[in-house]
Amino acid sequence: MRYSILGFNQEKIVEAKLDLTDLLILDYVIRANGNPCMHHILDDSDVSYVWLSHDKIQEDLPILKITEGTLKNKLADLKQRGFISSKQVSRTTGRGSKAYYSVTEYTIELTTSLENDLVERPRHSGMTSDSILNKDNKLSIINNTDNDFLGQLKQKTKKKSLYEKCYDDIIEFTNNVGLIEALNEYLKIRLQMKDKPLYEGTWKGMLKKLDKMDNQIDIVNTSIERGWASFFEPKSYSKGKEKFGEDDNIISEKGEFVSSGETF
Repeated sequence: MRYSILGFNQEKIVEAKLDLTDLLILDYVIRANGNPCMHHILDDSDVSYVWLSHDKIQEDLPILKITEGTLKNKLADLKQRGFISSKQVSRTTGRGSKAYYSVTEYTIELTTSLENDLVERPRHSGMTSDSILNKDNKLSIINNTDNDFLGQLKQKTKKKSLYEKCYDDIIEFTNNVGLIEALNEYLKIRLQMKDKPLYEGTWKGMLKKLDKMDNQIDIVNTSIERGWASFFEPKSYSKGKEKFGEDDNIISEKGEFVSSGETF
Protein backbone atom coordinates (compact mmCIF):
# COMPACT_ATOMS: atom_id res chain seq x y z
CA MET A 1 0.00 0.00 0.00
CA ARG A 2 1.19 3.50 -0.80
CA TYR A 3 2.08 5.20 2.48
CA SER A 4 0.89 8.73 1.68
CA ILE A 5 -1.62 10.54 -0.51
CA LEU A 6 -1.03 14.27 -1.08
CA GLY A 7 1.34 14.20 1.88
CA PHE A 8 -1.20 12.61 4.23
CA ASN A 9 -0.81 9.21 5.89
CA GLN A 10 -3.19 6.96 3.93
CA GLU A 11 -3.91 4.65 6.83
CA LYS A 12 -4.84 7.59 9.07
CA ILE A 13 -7.03 9.31 6.47
CA VAL A 14 -8.93 6.06 5.88
CA GLU A 15 -9.55 5.80 9.63
CA ALA A 16 -10.67 9.43 9.68
CA LYS A 17 -13.08 8.70 6.78
CA LEU A 18 -11.68 11.46 4.57
CA ASP A 19 -12.11 11.27 0.79
CA LEU A 20 -9.96 12.75 -1.99
CA THR A 21 -12.06 15.92 -2.13
CA ASP A 22 -11.42 16.45 1.58
CA LEU A 23 -7.69 15.95 1.06
CA LEU A 24 -7.56 18.40 -1.85
CA ILE A 25 -9.28 21.04 0.25
CA LEU A 26 -7.02 20.43 3.27
CA ASP A 27 -3.91 20.49 1.07
CA TYR A 28 -5.13 23.76 -0.49
CA VAL A 29 -5.63 25.42 2.92
CA ILE A 30 -2.15 24.31 4.02
CA ARG A 31 -0.50 25.66 0.87
CA ALA A 32 -2.48 28.91 0.96
CA ASN A 33 -1.36 29.48 4.56
CA GLY A 34 2.24 28.96 3.44
CA ASN A 35 1.93 31.43 0.55
CA PRO A 36 3.19 34.91 1.53
CA CYS A 37 1.22 36.47 -1.33
CA MET A 38 -2.10 35.48 0.27
CA HIS A 39 -3.82 37.63 2.89
CA HIS A 40 -3.25 36.35 6.43
CA ILE A 41 -4.30 37.24 9.95
CA LEU A 42 -3.09 35.93 13.31
CA ASP A 43 -5.26 34.98 16.25
CA ASP A 44 -4.34 35.51 19.90
CA SER A 45 -2.24 32.31 19.82
CA ASP A 46 -0.29 33.45 16.73
CA VAL A 47 -2.00 30.83 14.56
CA SER A 48 -2.13 31.92 10.93
CA TYR A 49 -5.46 32.13 9.10
CA VAL A 50 -5.71 32.81 5.34
CA TRP A 51 -8.55 34.53 3.50
CA LEU A 52 -10.18 32.16 1.00
CA SER A 53 -13.32 32.91 -0.97
CA HIS A 54 -15.40 30.09 -2.40
CA ASP A 55 -14.86 31.49 -5.91
CA LYS A 56 -11.08 31.43 -5.41
CA ILE A 57 -11.08 27.81 -4.24
CA GLN A 58 -13.24 26.72 -7.18
CA GLU A 59 -11.05 28.69 -9.60
CA ASP A 60 -7.82 27.16 -8.28
CA LEU A 61 -9.24 23.64 -7.93
CA PRO A 62 -11.42 22.98 -11.01
CA ILE A 63 -10.65 19.28 -10.51
CA LEU A 64 -13.12 19.30 -7.60
CA LYS A 65 -16.04 19.70 -10.02
CA ILE A 66 -18.42 20.68 -7.22
CA THR A 67 -20.92 23.48 -6.82
CA GLU A 68 -20.47 26.34 -4.39
CA GLY A 69 -23.16 24.80 -2.18
CA THR A 70 -21.33 21.48 -2.02
CA LEU A 71 -18.06 23.28 -1.30
CA LYS A 72 -19.67 25.17 1.59
CA ASN A 73 -20.99 21.90 2.99
CA LYS A 74 -17.54 20.29 2.69
CA LEU A 75 -15.88 23.17 4.54
CA ALA A 76 -18.56 23.12 7.23
CA ASP A 77 -18.14 19.34 7.65
CA LEU A 78 -14.35 19.60 7.92
CA LYS A 79 -14.73 22.33 10.52
CA GLN A 80 -17.30 20.39 12.51
CA ARG A 81 -15.04 17.33 12.55
CA GLY A 82 -12.10 19.40 13.76
CA PHE A 83 -9.85 19.32 10.68
CA ILE A 84 -10.03 23.07 9.96
CA SER A 85 -10.93 26.19 11.90
CA SER A 86 -12.25 29.46 10.53
CA LYS A 87 -12.85 33.06 11.53
CA GLN A 88 -15.29 35.60 10.14
CA VAL A 89 -13.83 39.10 9.99
CA SER A 90 -16.10 42.07 9.31
CA ARG A 91 -15.07 44.31 6.46
CA THR A 92 -14.04 47.84 7.39
CA THR A 93 -16.66 49.11 4.95
CA GLY A 94 -19.34 47.45 7.05
CA ARG A 95 -20.60 45.34 4.16
CA GLY A 96 -20.47 41.65 5.04
CA SER A 97 -17.48 39.68 6.28
CA LYS A 98 -14.53 37.64 5.00
CA ALA A 99 -13.82 34.01 5.91
CA TYR A 100 -10.31 33.07 7.03
CA TYR A 101 -9.22 29.42 7.32
CA SER A 102 -6.50 27.40 9.02
CA VAL A 103 -5.89 23.69 9.51
CA THR A 104 -5.82 22.28 13.03
CA GLU A 105 -3.14 20.21 14.70
CA TYR A 106 -5.44 17.24 14.16
CA THR A 107 -4.91 17.65 10.39
CA ILE A 108 -1.17 18.14 10.82
CA GLU A 109 -1.03 14.80 12.66
CA LEU A 110 -2.33 13.19 9.45
CA THR A 111 0.65 14.43 7.42
CA THR A 112 3.60 12.17 6.72
CA SER A 113 7.29 12.59 5.96
CA LEU A 114 9.26 11.91 2.79
CA GLU A 115 11.34 9.23 4.48
CA ASN A 116 8.25 7.20 5.44
CA ASP A 117 6.89 7.48 1.93
CA LEU A 118 10.13 6.12 0.47
CA VAL A 119 9.99 3.05 2.67
CA GLU A 120 6.69 1.97 1.18
CA ARG A 121 7.63 2.40 -2.50
CA PRO A 122 7.56 -0.93 -4.41
CA ARG A 123 10.87 -2.38 -5.56
CA HIS A 124 9.52 -3.07 -9.04
CA SER A 125 8.79 0.62 -9.64
CA GLY A 126 11.92 0.98 -11.79
CA MET A 127 13.33 3.79 -9.64
CA THR A 128 16.06 3.53 -7.06
CA SER A 129 15.76 5.10 -3.65
CA ASP A 130 18.52 7.56 -4.55
CA SER A 131 16.77 8.76 -7.70
CA ILE A 132 13.44 9.07 -5.90
CA LEU A 133 15.05 10.99 -3.05
CA ASN A 134 16.76 13.34 -5.51
CA LYS A 135 13.51 14.01 -7.35
CA ASP A 136 11.52 14.56 -4.18
CA ASN A 137 14.20 16.83 -2.76
CA LYS A 138 13.82 19.10 -5.78
CA LEU A 139 10.05 19.18 -5.28
CA SER A 140 10.61 19.89 -1.60
CA ILE A 141 12.75 22.92 -2.45
CA ILE A 142 10.11 24.24 -4.86
CA ASN A 143 7.33 23.86 -2.29
CA ASN A 144 9.45 24.86 0.69
CA THR A 145 7.36 27.95 1.44
CA ASP A 146 4.15 25.90 1.52
CA ASN A 147 5.61 23.15 3.70
CA ASP A 148 7.06 25.59 6.22
CA PHE A 149 3.53 26.28 7.43
CA LEU A 150 3.21 22.74 8.79
CA GLY A 151 6.27 23.04 10.99
CA GLN A 152 5.82 26.69 11.94
CA LEU A 153 2.08 26.97 12.56
CA LYS A 154 2.60 29.13 15.65
CA GLN A 155 5.80 30.92 14.68
CA LYS A 156 4.54 33.53 12.19
CA THR A 157 5.77 36.98 13.07
CA LYS A 158 3.33 39.78 13.85
CA LYS A 159 5.48 42.40 12.14
CA LYS A 160 4.36 42.85 8.54
CA SER A 161 6.49 43.90 5.59
CA LEU A 162 5.59 46.88 3.39
CA TYR A 163 4.31 44.44 0.77
CA GLU A 164 2.01 42.75 3.29
CA LYS A 165 0.68 46.08 4.55
CA CYS A 166 -0.01 47.28 0.99
CA TYR A 167 -1.62 43.95 0.13
CA ASP A 168 -3.91 44.35 3.15
CA ASP A 169 -4.95 47.70 1.67
CA ILE A 170 -5.83 45.92 -1.59
CA ILE A 171 -8.06 43.44 0.22
CA GLU A 172 -9.84 46.28 2.00
CA PHE A 173 -10.16 48.19 -1.28
CA THR A 174 -11.98 45.58 -3.39
CA ASN A 175 -13.64 42.16 -3.45
CA ASN A 176 -13.07 41.72 -7.20
CA VAL A 177 -10.71 38.76 -7.62
CA GLY A 178 -9.48 39.97 -11.03
CA LEU A 179 -8.71 43.44 -9.68
CA ILE A 180 -6.99 41.98 -6.60
CA GLU A 181 -4.69 39.90 -8.83
CA ALA A 182 -3.92 42.86 -11.11
CA LEU A 183 -3.16 45.16 -8.16
CA ASN A 184 -1.02 42.49 -6.52
CA GLU A 185 1.04 42.09 -9.72
CA TYR A 186 1.40 45.86 -10.06
CA LEU A 187 2.40 46.20 -6.38
CA LYS A 188 5.28 43.76 -6.85
CA ILE A 189 6.55 45.77 -9.82
CA ARG A 190 6.00 49.12 -8.09
CA LEU A 191 8.06 48.06 -5.06
CA GLN A 192 11.02 47.41 -7.37
CA MET A 193 11.13 51.03 -8.60
CA LYS A 194 14.13 52.19 -6.60
CA ASP A 195 14.06 55.72 -8.03
CA LYS A 196 10.45 56.14 -6.91
CA PRO A 197 10.23 54.55 -3.43
CA LEU A 198 6.75 53.48 -2.33
CA TYR A 199 5.33 54.16 1.11
CA GLU A 200 2.09 52.81 2.52
CA GLY A 201 0.59 56.29 2.65
CA THR A 202 1.44 56.78 -1.02
CA TRP A 203 -0.13 53.43 -1.87
CA LYS A 204 -3.33 54.31 -0.01
CA GLY A 205 -3.47 57.55 -1.98
CA MET A 206 -3.04 55.66 -5.27
CA LEU A 207 -5.91 53.32 -4.39
CA LYS A 208 -8.08 56.30 -3.43
CA LYS A 209 -7.30 57.82 -6.81
CA LEU A 210 -8.09 54.53 -8.59
CA ASP A 211 -11.41 54.27 -6.74
CA LYS A 212 -12.69 57.29 -8.69
CA MET A 213 -11.87 55.69 -12.06
CA ASP A 214 -13.80 53.36 -14.36
CA ASN A 215 -12.33 50.22 -16.01
CA GLN A 216 -10.00 49.80 -13.05
CA ILE A 217 -8.52 46.46 -14.15
CA ASP A 218 -7.60 47.89 -17.58
CA ILE A 219 -6.04 50.94 -15.94
CA VAL A 220 -3.92 48.80 -13.59
CA ASN A 221 -2.84 46.51 -16.44
CA THR A 222 -1.84 49.56 -18.50
CA SER A 223 0.33 50.78 -15.62
CA ILE A 224 1.93 47.33 -15.47
CA GLU A 225 2.64 47.24 -19.21
CA ARG A 226 4.10 50.77 -19.30
CA GLY A 227 5.91 50.61 -15.99
CA TRP A 228 4.14 53.66 -14.61
CA ALA A 229 4.54 54.78 -10.99
CA SER A 230 0.83 55.57 -10.58
CA PHE A 231 -2.59 55.09 -12.18
CA PHE A 232 -3.97 57.38 -14.89
CA GLU A 233 -7.36 57.57 -16.56
CA PRO A 234 -7.40 57.27 -20.39
CA LYS A 235 -9.19 60.61 -20.59
CA SER A 236 -6.13 62.21 -18.97
CA TYR A 237 -4.41 61.85 -22.32
CA SER A 238 -5.30 64.39 -24.99
CA LYS A 239 -7.26 62.25 -27.42
CA GLY A 240 -6.27 62.87 -31.01
CA LYS A 241 -3.35 65.05 -29.97
CA GLU A 242 -1.23 62.78 -27.81
CA LYS A 243 2.11 61.63 -29.14
CA PHE A 244 4.23 58.77 -27.92
CA GLY A 245 8.00 58.71 -28.13
CA GLU A 246 10.35 55.75 -28.05
CA ASP A 247 9.87 55.32 -24.29
CA ASP A 248 6.11 56.04 -24.32
CA ASN A 249 6.71 59.62 -23.20
CA ILE A 250 3.72 61.87 -23.78
CA ILE A 251 3.31 65.38 -25.18
CA SER A 252 0.21 66.92 -23.63
CA GLU A 253 -2.43 69.00 -25.41
CA LYS A 254 -0.66 72.14 -24.23
CA GLY A 255 2.55 70.98 -25.81
CA GLU A 256 4.17 70.19 -22.47
CA PHE A 257 6.51 67.19 -22.27
CA VAL A 258 5.50 64.64 -19.66
CA SER A 259 7.40 61.44 -18.77
CA SER A 260 5.59 58.12 -18.60
CA GLY A 261 4.12 57.45 -15.20
CA GLU A 262 4.46 61.03 -13.97
CA THR A 263 1.45 63.10 -12.93
CA PHE A 264 0.14 65.42 -15.62
